Amino acid sequence: MVQGERDALEEKLVADGWTFERHEGFIALIGGLWRRSHGNGFDYGFVGGSEHGNRSGFVQGGMLMTIADRAFGMTARAASGAAKSATVSFSAQFMKSMDIGTFAFVRPKVVRLTHSLAFMAGDIFCKDEIIFSAQGVWRIVRAA
Repeated sequence: MVQGERDALEEKLVADGWTFERHEGFIALIGGLWRRSHGNGFDYGFVGGSEHGNRSGFVQGGMLMTIADRAFGMTARAASGAAKSATVSFSAQFMKSMDIGTFAFVRPKVVRLTHSLAFMAGDIFCKDEIIFSAQGVWRIVRAA
């Protein structure tokens, strides 16, 4: 993806209500996340760049897992009011490949929330299709 194409895609994302957030740590290394409110929470997305590619020329599946993991954890914290959360288990299904140069987003949802656990699920959409689905459990770490 050349810079001009990426700039045009990012301008469209802003026009569609997305905000870019750089983040810290590992997420900063993979380029940060886009975020958009959808009424019941937030969607989180990213532009698949060449730095996210695998040897087959598509976005690496681990990138999709990383985005879902971060989105689920942030949603678990927001829903519970917890200071932190940690992944306990994570299961993913890959339905389609994601092309380099495209945008994808995950819409996380809380399936069940207890005092100490958040059961999460969500799909990643790219070009109006579900390309990835995941479920997992996050430990809720409440402030002492």
